[in-house]
Amino acid sequence: MYFDSSIPIGSGLGSSGALTAALYDHYAISENQTDYLAIKLKLSLIESYFHGLSSGIDPLVSLLKKPILIGSNTSFITKVALSRFSKIYTLFLINSHSMGKTDLLVRSFLKRYKQPDFKDRIDQEYIPLIYSTIEAIQNADFGNFDQLMIKYSLFQFTHFKEMIPLDMRTLFEHGIKSGDFTLKLCGSGGGGFILGFARDRTRAESYFNLNHLDYTII
Repeated sequence: MYFDSSIPIGSGLGSSGALTAALYDHYAISENQTDYLAIKLKLSLIESYFHGLSSGIDPLVSLLKKPILIGSNTSFITKVALSRFSKIYTLFLINSHSMGKTDLLVRSFLKRYKQPDFKDRIDQEYIPLIYSTIEAIQNADFGNFDQLMIKYSLFQFTHFKEMIPLDMRTLFEHGIKSGDFTLKLCGSGGGGFILGFARDRTRAESYFNLNHLDYTII
């Protein structure tokens, strides 16, 4: 038995999620395939073997092969289309050429989350920022999306700095200050790939090439 995948391990691109989805797809007993909440729960239990704790979101995305939207109270999950978004933005994956340690970083985050100040920042600032960013994408409010992504990237740069590989921090900072592109961590960070968004592909690529970055357009 083997699993043939193009996703590197420790890259933040969901390698364990893809493996979990493949196991479920091959071995799951036939059932209601539109009950995404129930499937997500089962996938989370399988993927927790790798991470110690899994939301089940990565394997569900891999299983459906579509972006998904989850309600704030997790009462619904639906597949979404991003055609309008993809007409405006170029997305980049930048390879840091280092491997993240998901289980260690997840445990570190959960430990920090027990601290009241950090918990308040996540609950009152970071999570609402994520919801607003998703809403801007849904509404094709791309002007607002640009501003929100700068805030999003700045939050990660400020509060998740240990999850950003050292040689990627200047890149994060340049994107925030210049507005030529914005970046976010993939997965738990610590290595692997960084996801970039740019309206002007030429300006972003010019900077990436000047700094000899290894990137892929997606």
